[in-house]
Amino acid sequence: MKRNDIDKPTLTEPRLYTIVRRDLYDLTPGKLGAQTGHAATKFVFDILDLPENQGAHRKASLDEWRSAGDGGFGTKITLHAVLNDMYATKEFMEGLGVQCGIVVDPSYPFRTHLGEVFTAVEPTCMYVFAQTDTPQEALDYLRKFPLNP
Repeated sequence: MKRNDIDKPTLTEPRLYTIVRRDLYDLTPGKLGAQTGHAATKFVFDILDLPENQGAHRKASLDEWRSAGDGGFGTKITLHAVLNDMYATKEFMEGLGVQCGIVVDPSYPFRTHLGEVFTAVEPTCMYVFAQTDTPQEALDYLRKFPLNP
C-alpha cells in the first residue's frame, strides 16, 4: 500500500461528535440531551465566530454538514468519556488542527442525596467536528470512546 492511500480521508461527509461526561453525578437523560444540545450550539457558534481568513474552509464544511442530512440535520454521534479524557482529546485534536471545543455549563444542576438542588460551573461535554479531510489518526482516536448508551 502506498503512503498516499493511508492518508486518504475515510469520511464521505462531515460529522459532529459530541462527547458527554460519564463521570457526572446525576446526569439524567434530559440533562444529557441538554448538554449535547449545548455542544452542537457551541460548535456552530465557534465556526461562525472564526475570522473569514481562518474559517472559510470550516464554514464551507459546516454548510456541507448541515445539508448532508434530511431536514438540515447533519450526522451527529454521541460518545461518552471521563473529564480527563475530554481534556486530552481537546489537546490531541487541536494539535492536528481539528475543530473542537469543551462546553462549560455555568449552572449545571446537581441533586444531593437529600434531594436538594444546587448548581455549579461544570465542564459537561465537548464536540469534535470531523471534516472529510480530518486526519485518520483523529478518527482512530475517537473510536476509543464508546457510544453513549
